[in-house]
Amino acid sequence: MIEGATEIPPDWNAIPFSESTQVYGDNWLEGNESAAMKLPSAVVPDTNVLLNPTHPDFSKLVVDDVPVKWDPRLIG
Repeated sequence: MIEGATEIPPDWNAIPFSESTQVYGDNWLEGNESAAMKLPSAVVPDTNVLLNPTHPDFSKLVVDDVPVKWDPRLIG
């Protein structure tokens, strides 16, 4: 149900964000092959999970509480 991102654009962590990452996400949503996708975070050394609300299995997803290590630059 959760797939890992494959062949993400080489500029996935560019600042400002790149159009290629938006196209990548749009293509994933339109393909509707999975309810969720793991992606690297461009802000913190962790993983994000992108959810696809149009996927038939979306309502089966269960979200667990997970502690978040906030980057101090985001707080303040």
